[in-house]
Formats: sequence, structure tokens, C-alpha cells
Amino acid sequence: MRGGLIGGGVGFNFWQSGPWVAGVAGDLSWADISGRSGACGAGSPLPHSCGTRLQSLGTVRGTIGYAPGPYWLVYGTAGYAGGDIHAWDALAGGAGTSLLSGWTAGAGIEALIAQNWSVKFEYLHVDLGHAAVFDVVQGVSETVSFTGDIFRVGLNLRFNAPPAPTYARPMYTK
Repeated sequence: MRGGLIGGGVGFNFWQSGPWVAGVAGDLSWADISGRSGACGAGSPLPHSCGTRLQSLGTVRGTIGYAPGPYWLVYGTAGYAGGDIHAWDALAGGAGTSLLSGWTAGAGIEALIAQNWSVKFEYLHVDLGHAAVFDVVQGVSETVSFTGDIFRVGLNLRFNAPPAPTYARPMYTK
């Protein structure tokens, strides 16, 4: 499977003790991640082509992180994932769309680039499980699954950010 996604998200850090931070995050993305195979039904006398496409992806996750300094946060995240899957099968011209639900887990790093702005690099493993999406022929359901590894880059706007730390300027003497 190949493709990409673009979207937005919100998050809230609700607890901090020293360098440890905990919060929640959610996001919704339009996606165009698809794949196909020419060997569907390989165990049947009529192998044929079929495919799937992830059309949207949303997650709601908990996060726990460690801030090794005032400008960095390294974090782990896990929670719910849901995605809109479209699938098709060329044997009988069947196709359908369904919302699949599953889980996601991953990790990331966030770096402060200005007082209210940060950039993040994040990896998520997504498993939406499997479900019957449509009938190939009456009474014979086509079951579709989706698992994927997603790498994301994001730009975050922080509301009510504390002032950036200031450091004493060195005094130069002649």
C-alpha cells in the first residue's frame, strides 16, 4: 500500500511533573492510501484483482512524554483509530465502503521553534482490524483489513504557551 494523508489535530497536556508530561491528542486526516492485488481469491479456481483504499483516518490517543530540555519533548502515544475504507473486487464487480475501528500506537519528538510554535516528527502503527465491507455474490462477504505504518510531520500552534526561557547574556570584557 502506498499514499499519503493530510489533516489537522488538537491536543492538550493536562499534567506535568518535572520533565514528565501527559496529555491527550486527536486528529482527523483525509487519506489516499491504496493498494491492489492481482491474485485475490488465490485459493479459488478464479483468481482475480481486488484492492482497498483508506479514504480518511482519525485517532484519539493518550500521550506520555519526557522533556530533556526546554525545547524538546520525546513522547509515546496509543489509543483508538478509525478509518473509512473503500474496497473493490473485479470478480463480480463488487465494491463497498465501511468505517473500520481499531487501535494505534507510536512515538514522536517535538521541538519548539518559536514561543508558540513547534514542529513534530511522529510514527504511528495503525491496525483497523477487519470487517465485511460488501458481498462479492449474495451471501459471500468480502472481508477487508487495514494495517499500516505512518510517518508524519506536523506544525503545532500552542495556545497559552509559557514565555520562552531566557538565559543571561555573557559579559564580554576587553
